[in-house]
Amino acid sequence: MGGAAGYFLSPAPPLDETRFLNFDPESTPQGHLLSGFAGVEVNEQGDTYRWCDSRVVRVKVTSRGDGDRTLRIRYWPFVYPNGPAQSVSVLVNENLVGERVMPAGPSVATFRVPAHIWHEGDNEIRFKFKYAESPSLRDPPSQDKRTLSAAFDWLEIESP
Repeated sequence: MGGAAGYFLSPAPPLDETRFLNFDPESTPQGHLLSGFAGVEVNEQGDTYRWCDSRVVRVKVTSRGDGDRTLRIRYWPFVYPNGPAQSVSVLVNENLVGERVMPAGPSVATFRVPAHIWHEGDNEIRFKFKYAESPSLRDPPSQDKRTLSAAFDWLEIESP
């Protein structure tokens, strides 16, 4: 009888936090890319990435909700001839944590996310871009008819 009582009184195991998403099927569990992402692509070096095919994309991550976190993303904007600079607003659980103008080409952006924004369990990160455009309409030699805003290489969440 004592063994069963001990089982029910044991603390729950610690929650596994999302620490890294590589935006590929092997490292990104099913259900973490909620909306706005195209399929996995591979560049000449063998690195995987995904285009955002919307002005707004959503990602689900898991957190213990027990402290500040640093959110880092490696991404690059969709750019076209004579087009405006792309910008992004980042929200965690509907709270704005930062805005950036995205330089052309790959870059890493860092956002501090205070502890009070995180929930224990599932959390939503939303990226809102200034524009999403079709390459075939903005750069006629392109045959790509998707509506693109940016591409994501990876996302990392760290405790400071």
